[in-house]
Amino acid sequence: MSQRFYHKNIITPILGLLKQGISPEKIAMSMSCGIIMGLFPIVGITSLLCIVTSFFFRLNQAMTQLFNWLVYPLQIILIIPFFRLGSFLFHAEPITVTARHVIDSYRADFWETIHLLEEITLHAVVAWLTICIPIGVVLYLTFKPLLRKMNIDIEE
Repeated sequence: MSQRFYHKNIITPILGLLKQGISPEKIAMSMSCGIIMGLFPIVGITSLLCIVTSFFFRLNQAMTQLFNWLVYPLQIILIIPFFRLGSFLFHAEPITVTARHVIDSYRADFWETIHLLEEITLHAVVAWLTICIPIGVVLYLTFKPLLRKMNIDIEE
């Protein structure tokens, strides 16, 4: 396939769908929320969080989910650091589990793992909140002028 054919028939329609009827501000908010919700330290519920967030803030669902899925590897990488930061914030015993152990436990029995890890998971969620809210604001404030500069103003 030629690059022109690929761009005309695949990239342009997808970008049109993602940007349909929204402003650079809404695109920036969709991207930021997708990234932040995608980093939530409980595997398996980020898509639901993105649906709720997109509905509540009237964001582009496809854009939010796209960025949620793009940061999935980062979510896995950050689970243990969020657990450790949560332990630090609450002056709790440091955790000794590895990322592989947590992932295997989630796969084996999601709800049992949640029950066993509920305190450190709650601490990790608080750690996520303390970090991701400011990061979300920074992402939004970074994306918005970049999108405006790219002249992505497609409100209809």
